[in-house]
Amino acid sequence: MKTLAGLLPPLTGILTRIRALYLSEEVDFPGRLTPREIIQCLDPGPKLRALGNELLAALEVENKSYRLLSKGNRQKARVIFAEIISRARNVHFLGLDEPFAGLDFQARDYLVSRWIENANRERHLLVSMHPSEIQAAPSQIVLVSEGRIWTVPPSTPWSEIRGLLQKPSLVAA
Repeated sequence: MKTLAGLLPPLTGILTRIRALYLSEEVDFPGRLTPREIIQCLDPGPKLRALGNELLAALEVENKSYRLLSKGNRQKARVIFAEIISRARNVHFLGLDEPFAGLDFQARDYLVSRWIENANRERHLLVSMHPSEIQAAPSQIVLVSEGRIWTVPPSTPWSEIRGLLQKPSLVAA
């Protein structure tokens, strides 16, 4: 994800530049501002501000200083901020690293449902997560190990995926 977002150079080959956003766990936001104020700073336009407020309400994120939010509410807010930034900047690729860490199952279900309902061909969403967190059937599973990238069908059992990751040289190029 970092390579696709232009934060790391590719190990080999050339990567065509695209408008991309990567949100890691290290990204933080101003602690003194509320989530609504942060959304307004990210994009002061009324359309995205309304979307941000809708998402804050749906995910039940409290509107108090970001630093005072619980870990789960900060994580929900970060995902919402990524949505707003990606739309404001019209990115083609949004990479989210472990967006469900610390979230309750209702928030996970809501986000997955919303992403599936609003899937489009203009923006690709790449989410990294532990296999036990996958609630919806993915359209594709991408494996990355030892500098190799390959796909497996969504029906592939976890035991088989784990074996492939432990022996990536066995996978055909």
